[in-house]
Amino acid sequence: MECACVPVRGAGGDGRFGECLAPAARAFVAVDGGDTFTVGVAAVSGEVVGWGTAFYGELPGPSAVADVGERCRAVACGSNHVLALTVSGRVVAWGWNASGQAAAPSSEKVVHVPAQVKMPVQVEQVVAGGKHSLAVDSGGRVWAWGSNDCGQLGIGAEVETQHVPTSAVLPAALRVRHAAAGWAHSALVSTTGDVLTFGWGLYNQLGHGSTQNELEPAVVDALQGLDSEVVQVACGNWHTAGRQGVPSPRSVMITSLTRPAQR
Repeated sequence: MECACVPVRGAGGDGRFGECLAPAARAFVAVDGGDTFTVGVAAVSGEVVGWGTAFYGELPGPSAVADVGERCRAVACGSNHVLALTVSGRVVAWGWNASGQAAAPSSEKVVHVPAQVKMPVQVEQVVAGGKHSLAVDSGGRVWAWGSNDCGQLGIGAEVETQHVPTSAVLPAALRVRHAAAGWAHSALVSTTGDVLTFGWGLYNQLGHGSTQNELEPAVVDALQGLDSEVVQVACGNWHTAGRQGVPSPRSVMITSLTRPAQR
């Protein structure tokens, strides 16, 4: 990914978009934002830098630099928690933990100091929903923790919260290459181009033709048989979108998963 300087301007009274409240003309390789804060990975140092307002320990400290023990390559922000992925495949988390989204014990409501999430494997991608977290490991499996009130963890169990990373329920042969998370739903793209969604479905954001919640990942049938497969997904709070792979690198097509187009 090419590095780019992130300008920080605007009228945000809490500093999220405040003038000069982020490092001036600093290059980042990854940036994400939560409710009232923004976090980025510095291009040169690999440090995780934050700015904005932290109500629940989302910012790493007075220096605004998180001490995670090594260089990072990606970050993901939920509403009030942060996940960082290191170059060695470790996951580090901090911030609000009332639902287990920072993978700390239930007695620890706020994680003020970045702490490693205990994972049995190396991780390739981290994503954060409103109050839940997902990680895709090097073998294409998905691990989930945090709020599960709508089934957004995809673990198949009717539990409200999960404080320990748990494997999502997926077919044995299926491998995931990309994941995304919304407020209370999640989406996956398999290595064969299948799109699977689960969690909150009230606004048709799962693309299954109903408003029911799904406790386990289910394939979006309406996206089968497209001219080119879906290679990436993105989740808003109440909708989902997918990007198809196309022959020309200059062309980008977006397929809405909220109401999948019928062919």
